[in-house]
Amino acid sequence: MGEFRTYQCDECGALKQQSNHWFLLRLVADSGRLVIEPLDGKLPNHPVAPDEVTLCSKRCVMVQVEKFMQRVMEQPS
Repeated sequence: MGEFRTYQCDECGALKQQSNHWFLLRLVADSGRLVIEPLDGKLPNHPVAPDEVTLCSKRCVMVQVEKFMQRVMEQPS
């Protein structure tokens, strides 16, 4: 079971406020897929698993997607 925490962006360090839109990003290990879900509407203390990343904006999501794509391209074929 994940731990409870206050939302802080794992990319830029911003703290969650009531009016901003957040996203939850996770890597599905067995398929290698990257899953991005809106975090709005979940409880403030939603348990975040160790393999999940909380992100505060589209910009931070795109930075993480770019990092993921770079890791994929660097893997040997």
